[in-house]
Amino acid sequence: MAKIVSRILSFAAVADAAAYKVYVGEANSTPSYDDPNVKLAVAEFESKNEDGVPRLSINLADLPLFDGVSGARDVNVTALDAAGNESDFLEIDNVLFDFDPPAAPTAGRVDEGEDE
Repeated sequence: MAKIVSRILSFAAVADAAAYKVYVGEANSTPSYDDPNVKLAVAEFESKNEDGVPRLSINLADLPLFDGVSGARDVNVTALDAAGNESDFLEIDNVLFDFDPPAAPTAGRVDEGEDE
């Protein structure tokens, strides 16, 4: 099985967010709350602080939204509060996903070396 490079989604954390939704849609499209999405608890993200800004990140390959088909997609994120209210979209447009590895090398062999 080939090794595919991961894509990490990262964004600034929202102070009162209880969860986030990650949406995936067609490239260069207007996001919709009806687009395929996955709801994630804050604890499911890796948390770190960059330049004093709390940031959350997650490997997109770990989400069930990705079907392994290469191409451009829009990735959008919303925050949800404890009451279930959902924020406007953070829009990350036209992200290229390449899930196609190159062909494996062929016609290999190991020869004896020359004595020196």
